[in-house]
Amino acid sequence: MSNAFKFLPAIIFFLALGSCAFVSFEELDAKISVQEKQTHYKNEYVKIDFSFGMEKPSVENLISLKKDGQRLSTKIEWQDNSCLVKAAGSFKKGCKYELSLQGDVYANDGRKYSLNLYREFTFGGEDEAFNLIGVEEKKDLNGDIKSLVFLFNKAADAAYFEREFTLSPYVEAKKEWSKDFLSVEIWPKDKWKANVFYDWSLGNIFSQDGVKIFKDFKGSFLGAKKEKVPKLLKVCPAIGETFLESQKLDDLLESQAVGFVFDCEMNAESIERGIYFTPSVQGYWKSVDGRRFAFTPYNNYKSNEEYRIAITDAVEDKWGIKFSEEQNIFFKTKTDFIKIQSASFNTEELKKDVINQLKIDKDCPAYIRIVFSKNLSQKSLAEIKSAVKFEGVFPPSVQNPKMDSLNVISPNCLEISYSNISAAALEQECLYKLTVKGGEKFVYDGQNECLKEDECFYMDIREKN
Repeated sequence: MSNAFKFLPAIIFFLALGSCAFVSFEELDAKISVQEKQTHYKNEYVKIDFSFGMEKPSVENLISLKKDGQRLSTKIEWQDNSCLVKAAGSFKKGCKYELSLQGDVYANDGRKYSLNLYREFTFGGEDEAFNLIGVEEKKDLNGDIKSLVFLFNKAADAAYFEREFTLSPYVEAKKEWSKDFLSVEIWPKDKWKANVFYDWSLGNIFSQDGVKIFKDFKGSFLGAKKEKVPKLLKVCPAIGETFLESQKLDDLLESQAVGFVFDCEMNAESIERGIYFTPSVQGYWKSVDGRRFAFTPYNNYKSNEEYRIAITDAVEDKWGIKFSEEQNIFFKTKTDFIKIQSASFNTEELKKDVINQLKIDKDCPAYIRIVFSKNLSQKSLAEIKSAVKFEGVFPPSVQNPKMDSLNVISPNCLEISYSNISAAALEQECLYKLTVKGGEKFVYDGQNECLKEDECFYMDIREKN
C-alpha cells in the first residue's frame, strides 16, 4: 500500500462544484435570547446569535412568528452576526408567541447547516402576569352553595369576563365586582336548581392593563341538595299583605284577593304560569315573602258562581323541584255587602217601603242622618258627597233642596243639612226622594265591600200647622 493511501483518512476535503455549497464539518452555534424553559420575555426584540456570518435571506425566509396560533408579519434587523426579530409594530403585553427557525440556512461562504429552533413565551415580565388565583364557593346555613367568587391577582376587565364566563345548564346570573376589580361574585337571579350539577368555564380574559389569561379554567358544583317536594299549606282570603289563614276560601268576598301559602320559597314565574282559575279570572300576582302569594282580581268574582283553582305541576320551588301532582280547589264567593242600618229625617226614622209622611217648620233646615252597617274607608268618606242625592219629585214645580253641610259623625255615620225645602201647602202632597248610590265606586269599606245597589227613601214633606 502506498503512503498516500495511508494518510487518506486524516485528510479533510472541501469540495466546490459550480454553484454547489461547501460541505463543512465546522459546527454552527446559534443561540436565542429566550431560554428553553423561559415562560416570559419582555425585551423589545428576540435575538438570535450566530457564531459566524450568515447569508441573511436564507435565515429570514425560515423565521416564523405566531401570536395565539396566528402567523404574524415580522420586523427583522441585523447587528453583525445577530438577527433581531419582533412582531410588526411590536410585541403585545400578555400575548403568547411562538418563534421557530427550522430548515437549511447558509453561511456567507456558502456552507449549509440545518437548524431546528423553537421557543414559546408570553410577552411581558413574569411579575406582570394576569392570573386567576382562586375560586371560592360561598355556602348558606344549609350547606348549599350560594355564590361563586373568582379572585384575580390584578384588576380584571369586566367586559371580557362577562363575555367569556359560561354556566351550563344556563341560568340567569348576577355579578358583583369588588371596587378594585380583583374579585367578582356570581349568584343566580333566583336559586340554583336542586340536585343539578353546574359546569362553569372561563378563558381568554384580560386584565385592565391588557394582559391576557391563556389558560382555560373549568369547574363544577352541585347548587343545592333537596329531596322534599314543595307543598301548598293554605289557600285563604287575603287583604293586602295580610293572609286571613283562619278563614275558609268560601269566606272570600267578591273583590278579595286569594292567598296561597307554601312551605318553602317558590319560583314566582312558575306560580303565574302554573295556577289558573276556571271560569277564567283576570288579575295580578304579588309575592309577600317568597312563600306567600296573593292573586287579586281586576274585577269582582261572579256571585253564586263556583270557581275551580288548579295548581298544576308547572309550579316549582326556587330550587326547580315541581309539584308532584295537580291539585284542584273549589270555592264560591261570599256576598257580604254594606247595608244602610238606619236613616232619619230630623230624628224621625225613614222606612224604605213606604212614603214617609213628614212635617217641618217653615224656612227651617232639615237634617238627614245615615248610619251604615260597616265603617267606610277614608277614601269613601272623602267622596261620600257624590253618593247622596236629595231631590224634589212632585209636583214638577218643586225645588231641589240645597245641601248646606255634610258632617262625618263616625266612620259609619253621616249627617247632612239641607235648606230650600218647599213644603207643600196644607193638605197638598209634596214628594221628595233620598238616594244613596250603590256599587263599588261610592260607598265601600277598607276590604272593598260596598253598598250593593241604590237605596231610596221617599218622603211626603208638609209644613207644620
